[in-house]
Amino acid sequence: ALSGIETFVSSTQLAEWGQRFLGPRLFKTALKLTAFGHFVGGETADEIQPVIERLQKYGVQPILDYSVESDE
Repeated sequence: ALSGIETFVSSTQLAEWGQRFLGPRLFKTALKLTAFGHFVGGETADEIQPVIERLQKYGVQPILDYSVESDE
């Protein structure tokens, strides 16, 4: 898996290249369909509600966490 390769995980250059190559909008879409979509249930309460309900059907209790990233 790509998430096991240090270069892919810690490289801001890879993200910058992806945005330059794909454009910001397409890059965001691709990211949401891959890594982001795997680890993040949604960006708003409305987006995460169906994910929470689906997990609970299988006895999984989700843990909600708020995270913020900065370009500092």
